[in-house]
Amino acid sequence: MYSLDADIIYVCGDLNSHISNKEDCIGDIDNVSPQVAIDLSANSHGESLLDFLRNCKCCVLNGGITPAYDNFTSVSSKGKAIVDYIITPHDRLDACTDFKVTASSELPNNNPACIDFVDEKCRLPDHSLLLLTFKMHVPIEMYSPEVDTEVKVIKKRSTIFPDNFLFSNMSRLALVELINKVEECEKTQTNIDKWYGLFCDITDREINTKTKIKSDF
Repeated sequence: MYSLDADIIYVCGDLNSHISNKEDCIGDIDNVSPQVAIDLSANSHGESLLDFLRNCKCCVLNGGITPAYDNFTSVSSKGKAIVDYIITPHDRLDACTDFKVTASSELPNNNPACIDFVDEKCRLPDHSLLLLTFKMHVPIEMYSPEVDTEVKVIKKRSTIFPDNFLFSNMSRLALVELINKVEECEKTQTNIDKWYGLFCDITDREINTKTKIKSDF
Protein backbone atom coordinates (compact mmCIF):
# COMPACT_ATOMS: atom_id res chain seq x y z
CA MET A 1 0.00 0.00 0.00
CA TYR A 2 2.73 2.46 0.97
CA SER A 3 4.57 1.89 -2.29
CA LEU A 4 1.74 3.73 -4.07
CA ASP A 5 2.56 7.32 -4.97
CA ALA A 6 -0.77 8.81 -3.89
CA ASP A 7 -1.94 11.44 -1.41
CA ILE A 8 -5.27 9.70 -0.80
CA ILE A 9 -5.79 5.94 -0.55
CA TYR A 10 -9.16 4.35 0.16
CA VAL A 11 -10.08 0.73 -0.50
CA CYS A 12 -13.78 -0.09 -0.51
CA GLY A 13 -15.79 -3.21 -1.29
CA ASP A 14 -17.43 -6.45 -0.26
CA LEU A 15 -14.55 -8.46 1.24
CA ASN A 16 -16.68 -11.32 2.60
CA SER A 17 -14.74 -10.93 5.85
CA HIS A 18 -16.02 -11.06 9.40
CA ILE A 19 -13.55 -9.51 11.87
CA SER A 20 -15.72 -9.41 15.01
CA ASN A 21 -14.27 -7.03 17.63
CA LYS A 22 -10.67 -8.04 16.98
CA GLU A 23 -8.08 -5.29 16.62
CA ASP A 24 -6.91 -4.43 13.11
CA CYS A 25 -3.81 -2.71 14.48
CA ILE A 26 -0.97 -3.41 16.92
CA GLY A 27 -2.31 -2.01 20.16
CA ASP A 28 0.89 -0.83 21.88
CA ILE A 29 2.48 0.51 18.69
CA ASP A 30 -0.18 1.93 16.39
CA ASN A 31 -1.95 5.09 17.51
CA VAL A 32 -5.41 4.08 16.31
CA SER A 33 -8.66 4.23 18.27
CA PRO A 34 -10.45 0.86 18.50
CA GLN A 35 -13.62 0.29 16.50
CA VAL A 36 -17.01 -0.16 18.13
CA ALA A 37 -18.06 -3.57 16.76
CA ILE A 38 -21.71 -4.45 16.23
CA ASP A 39 -21.06 -7.68 14.29
CA LEU A 40 -19.27 -10.18 16.54
CA SER A 41 -18.98 -12.97 13.98
CA ALA A 42 -15.58 -14.04 12.61
CA ASN A 43 -14.26 -16.22 9.79
CA SER A 44 -10.99 -17.15 8.09
CA HIS A 45 -11.33 -14.35 5.54
CA GLY A 46 -11.58 -11.95 8.45
CA GLU A 47 -8.34 -13.26 9.96
CA SER A 48 -6.60 -12.81 6.61
CA LEU A 49 -7.93 -9.27 6.35
CA LEU A 50 -6.72 -8.43 9.86
CA ASP A 51 -3.24 -9.75 9.06
CA PHE A 52 -3.17 -7.62 5.91
CA LEU A 53 -4.26 -4.50 7.80
CA ARG A 54 -1.66 -4.94 10.55
CA ASN A 55 1.15 -5.54 8.05
CA CYS A 56 0.18 -2.56 5.87
CA LYS A 57 -0.52 -0.13 8.72
CA CYS A 58 -4.10 0.25 7.56
CA CYS A 59 -7.45 0.02 9.32
CA VAL A 60 -11.15 -0.23 8.58
CA LEU A 61 -13.30 2.86 9.06
CA ASN A 62 -16.45 0.92 9.99
CA GLY A 63 -17.29 1.70 13.61
CA GLY A 64 -14.23 3.88 14.08
CA ILE A 65 -14.83 7.39 12.72
CA THR A 66 -18.46 8.05 13.73
CA PRO A 67 -19.68 4.83 15.45
CA ALA A 68 -23.17 6.25 15.96
CA TYR A 69 -23.76 6.04 12.19
CA ASP A 70 -22.35 2.53 11.76
CA ASN A 71 -24.67 -0.30 10.77
CA PHE A 72 -24.75 -3.76 9.20
CA THR A 73 -23.70 -3.66 5.56
CA SER A 74 -25.49 -6.83 4.45
CA VAL A 75 -29.11 -7.44 5.42
CA SER A 76 -31.06 -10.37 3.91
CA SER A 77 -33.24 -13.34 4.84
CA LYS A 78 -30.01 -15.11 5.89
CA GLY A 79 -29.32 -12.51 8.57
CA LYS A 80 -27.30 -9.36 9.17
CA ALA A 81 -23.54 -8.94 8.90
CA ILE A 82 -20.72 -6.51 8.21
CA VAL A 83 -18.77 -7.65 5.15
CA ASP A 84 -18.34 -4.34 3.28
CA TYR A 85 -15.56 -2.05 4.43
CA ILE A 86 -13.70 1.13 3.67
CA ILE A 87 -9.98 0.86 4.44
CA THR A 88 -7.33 3.58 4.66
CA PRO A 89 -3.74 3.91 5.97
CA HIS A 90 -3.26 5.10 9.55
CA ASP A 91 -1.73 8.42 8.48
CA ARG A 92 -4.87 9.27 6.46
CA LEU A 93 -7.28 8.91 9.38
CA ASP A 94 -7.12 12.59 10.31
CA ALA A 95 -8.62 13.45 6.92
CA CYS A 96 -11.71 11.29 7.58
CA THR A 97 -14.48 13.27 9.24
CA ASP A 98 -17.63 11.17 8.84
CA PHE A 99 -18.49 7.55 8.04
CA LYS A 100 -22.06 6.38 7.63
CA VAL A 101 -23.79 3.18 6.58
CA THR A 102 -27.22 3.61 5.00
CA ALA A 103 -29.38 0.53 4.47
CA SER A 104 -30.68 0.12 0.94
CA SER A 105 -34.23 0.01 2.31
CA GLU A 106 -33.77 3.63 3.46
CA LEU A 107 -32.69 4.93 0.05
CA PRO A 108 -36.23 5.50 -1.33
CA ASN A 109 -37.05 7.55 1.78
CA ASN A 110 -33.99 9.77 1.32
CA ASN A 111 -34.28 9.88 -2.47
CA PRO A 112 -37.84 9.34 -3.73
CA ALA A 113 -36.56 9.09 -7.32
CA CYS A 114 -35.26 5.60 -6.46
CA ILE A 115 -38.82 4.31 -6.24
CA ASP A 116 -39.22 4.67 -10.01
CA PHE A 117 -36.47 2.09 -10.55
CA VAL A 118 -37.75 -0.52 -8.09
CA ASP A 119 -40.17 -3.20 -9.23
CA GLU A 120 -40.48 -7.00 -9.35
CA LYS A 121 -37.64 -7.26 -11.87
CA CYS A 122 -35.38 -4.69 -10.23
CA ARG A 123 -35.21 -4.98 -6.46
CA LEU A 124 -33.19 -3.11 -3.91
CA PRO A 125 -29.81 -4.73 -3.16
CA ASP A 126 -29.21 -6.49 0.14
CA HIS A 127 -25.96 -4.57 0.66
CA SER A 128 -25.92 -1.13 2.23
CA LEU A 129 -24.48 2.14 1.00
CA LEU A 130 -21.19 3.22 2.63
CA LEU A 131 -20.64 6.98 2.76
CA LEU A 132 -17.33 8.59 3.72
CA THR A 133 -16.65 12.29 4.12
CA PHE A 134 -13.02 13.32 4.07
CA LYS A 135 -10.88 16.42 3.73
CA MET A 136 -8.76 16.79 0.61
CA HIS A 137 -5.53 18.75 0.78
CA VAL A 138 -4.41 20.30 -2.49
CA PRO A 139 -1.19 22.32 -2.19
CA ILE A 140 -1.30 25.59 -4.07
CA GLU A 141 1.94 24.58 -5.75
CA MET A 142 0.04 21.79 -7.54
CA TYR A 143 -2.22 24.39 -9.08
CA SER A 144 0.56 26.86 -9.79
CA PRO A 145 3.92 25.01 -9.76
CA GLU A 146 6.10 28.07 -10.18
CA VAL A 147 5.52 31.33 -8.34
CA ASP A 148 7.24 34.45 -9.59
CA THR A 149 8.02 36.74 -6.64
CA GLU A 150 7.94 39.72 -9.01
CA VAL A 151 4.42 41.12 -9.15
CA LYS A 152 3.32 41.77 -12.72
CA VAL A 153 0.34 44.04 -13.20
CA ILE A 154 -1.78 42.97 -16.15
CA LYS A 155 -5.17 44.55 -16.65
CA LYS A 156 -7.84 42.27 -17.97
CA ARG A 157 -11.41 43.01 -18.62
CA SER A 158 -13.89 40.30 -19.42
CA THR A 159 -16.95 40.72 -21.58
CA ILE A 160 -18.65 37.70 -19.96
CA PHE A 161 -18.19 36.15 -16.51
CA PRO A 162 -20.12 32.87 -16.27
CA ASP A 163 -22.08 31.89 -13.17
CA ASN A 164 -19.63 29.05 -12.48
CA PHE A 165 -16.58 31.33 -12.38
CA LEU A 166 -14.17 30.01 -9.68
CA PHE A 167 -16.65 27.22 -8.90
CA SER A 168 -14.44 24.35 -10.07
CA ASN A 169 -13.18 22.02 -7.34
CA MET A 170 -9.55 22.80 -8.11
CA SER A 171 -10.15 26.55 -7.93
CA ARG A 172 -12.05 26.36 -4.67
CA LEU A 173 -9.51 24.06 -3.05
CA ALA A 174 -6.66 26.28 -4.19
CA LEU A 175 -8.40 29.37 -2.82
CA VAL A 176 -9.08 27.70 0.53
CA GLU A 177 -5.45 26.64 0.74
CA LEU A 178 -4.34 30.19 -0.09
CA ILE A 179 -6.63 31.64 2.60
CA ASN A 180 -5.19 29.20 5.15
CA LYS A 181 -1.66 30.27 4.24
CA VAL A 182 -2.57 33.94 4.59
CA GLU A 183 -4.07 33.31 8.03
CA GLU A 184 -1.19 31.19 9.31
CA CYS A 185 1.96 32.77 7.84
CA GLU A 186 3.80 35.93 8.80
CA LYS A 187 2.47 39.05 7.07
CA THR A 188 5.64 40.24 5.34
CA GLN A 189 5.79 42.11 2.07
CA THR A 190 7.50 39.14 0.42
CA ASN A 191 4.70 36.81 1.50
CA ILE A 192 2.02 39.29 0.48
CA ASP A 193 3.55 39.57 -3.00
CA LYS A 194 3.73 35.79 -3.22
CA TRP A 195 0.11 35.36 -2.14
CA TYR A 196 -1.04 38.00 -4.60
CA GLY A 197 0.82 36.23 -7.38
CA LEU A 198 -0.80 32.91 -6.45
CA PHE A 199 -4.24 34.52 -6.36
CA CYS A 200 -3.66 36.00 -9.82
CA ASP A 201 -2.57 32.60 -11.13
CA ILE A 202 -5.77 30.98 -9.83
CA THR A 203 -8.10 33.65 -11.22
CA ASP A 204 -6.20 34.00 -14.51
CA ARG A 205 -6.52 30.30 -15.18
CA GLU A 206 -10.27 30.50 -14.69
CA ILE A 207 -10.51 33.65 -16.82
CA ASN A 208 -8.51 32.14 -19.64
CA THR A 209 -10.52 28.91 -19.71
CA LYS A 210 -14.06 30.15 -19.03
CA THR A 211 -14.35 33.69 -20.41
CA LYS A 212 -13.73 35.80 -23.46
CA ILE A 213 -10.79 38.00 -22.59
CA LYS A 214 -9.39 41.28 -23.73
CA SER A 215 -6.01 42.09 -22.20
CA ASP A 216 -4.59 45.59 -21.68
CA PHE A 217 -0.83 45.79 -21.14
